[in-house]
Amino acid sequence: SLAWLFVHAIAQFSIFRRQSIGLIAGALVLAVPNFAFAIGLIPPDLIILPFCFILTCILFFWAIFYHKLLNLVPVVRSKMVDIMQDGMVVLDNGNRIVDINSTAKTTLSISNDDVIGQPAERVFEPWPVIVERFLNSHETQTEITIPSNRDELHFDVRITHLFDRKNRAAGRLILFRDITERKEIERRQELQLEKLYGMALDANPMTGLPGNNSIAAAITRALNGAQHIGVVYTDLDNFKAFNDKYGFALGDDVIKFTAELLARSIAAADISNSFVGHIGGDDFVLLVPSEKMNQVAEFILAEFDIGVREFYSDDDLAQGYISSTNRKGEREDFPIMSISIAGVDLHQTHYKAYIDVNDACAELKKKSKTKPGSAYSVDLRVQHE
Repeated sequence: SLAWLFVHAIAQFSIFRRQSIGLIAGALVLAVPNFAFAIGLIPPDLIILPFCFILTCILFFWAIFYHKLLNLVPVVRSKMVDIMQDGMVVLDNGNRIVDINSTAKTTLSISNDDVIGQPAERVFEPWPVIVERFLNSHETQTEITIPSNRDELHFDVRITHLFDRKNRAAGRLILFRDITERKEIERRQELQLEKLYGMALDANPMTGLPGNNSIAAAITRALNGAQHIGVVYTDLDNFKAFNDKYGFALGDDVIKFTAELLARSIAAADISNSFVGHIGGDDFVLLVPSEKMNQVAEFILAEFDIGVREFYSDDDLAQGYISSTNRKGEREDFPIMSISIAGVDLHQTHYKAYIDVNDACAELKKKSKTKPGSAYSVDLRVQHE
């Protein structure tokens, strides 16, 4: 028991070492006099045992109460190391394995326990980058990427140099943690930020909606995708005449009203996956599921005709038109603004590229403009195999 306590005192932290020393000293105070008495070194008439008991009690009291022997229980360090989520490998000065925990064995696909004493090159064979970069370097922390059958694995690696009691190099402690999931989250966040940054650069400054580049990319994705997507193209009629009479500030308000109306049409149709873009001026594009295309267009037609009247004076509404200068410099009467809509079902038509869809929408828009008031024209040309 004394031998175990002696080993325990050497191996533990200072407070546990002092606890062990108190117990050892208390035991020796009783054991040594008794041994001396047994071999005749202490005469029978010399009574020292009561004093030994008193000194033993003092030493035990010192260990129990001053150093909290019964309150502080040392954690089993070997058990703690085995339940660590980090992989741990301890090397000596010759790069031989001195210790390795369960996480490291699992990560390195080591199934047996005979790795102790083996060269680190053998244990880290699945990770040659460890051997190349760290076994003979002083680098203390880095992130590494390891190829795998499914995907790349990412690890945070930390190397700590170990020293003995005389401050001589005794080896190295290698800790590594799997950060693959964190790296994947960071990668997705970076892609999302790049996408948002690109959209911000492309966005229309007035409405904040994606501009031409984003519109072209969205339609191209829709053409190549499996979902049935419809393109709804809108353009305001008689907007220039309104701008000329009422001014650009109120004209901008009409553009913003139209953008908000398109967003409301998406919500009214209960569409979760859609796209609204602003080509420029008074032209807009929506991408919606094909089966919702007509519903969205009809909502826009009805709500626009009601809402646009708020921007006109009562006199102009009463007469039903405004007088303004046309593009030829001549005075002309222009009806109250209306909206022309073109609809193209990408999966029912023969279009293969964005430019084809854009041309078709422009053609349909012209057709709608020939009709009085707000109008909706749909491309009925079905794809033939």
